[in-house]
Amino acid sequence: VCKPCVSDATRRAPRLSLPPLASQTEAARCGTPAIATNVLGHSAAIVDDVTGELVATPNDLTDAIQRLVQDPERLRRYADAACRRASSLSWDDAATRHLNELGRLIT
Repeated sequence: VCKPCVSDATRRAPRLSLPPLASQTEAARCGTPAIATNVLGHSAAIVDDVTGELVATPNDLTDAIQRLVQDPERLRRYADAACRRASSLSWDDAATRHLNELGRLIT
């Protein structure tokens, strides 16, 4: 369940996040989908077309924002998926994934 992160008035408005990498999971925990450029850190935090959108260049951000603001159903789907995904993440899971990847690279 997403935690309430904003006031009721703000919660009713369409919300999108263009967060720095460290804040993407926290934004998702609040049910806020993200739009970011498709670079390594962002692509690990955002599932494209599921929890938000990854775009090719910073110039594409404006178009992506406009598309989502004009499509409240997609925005709601992204918000729900972002919340579910963020709720499933933990530091233990992240550490396990990193150790597994390191083991794979070493062997």
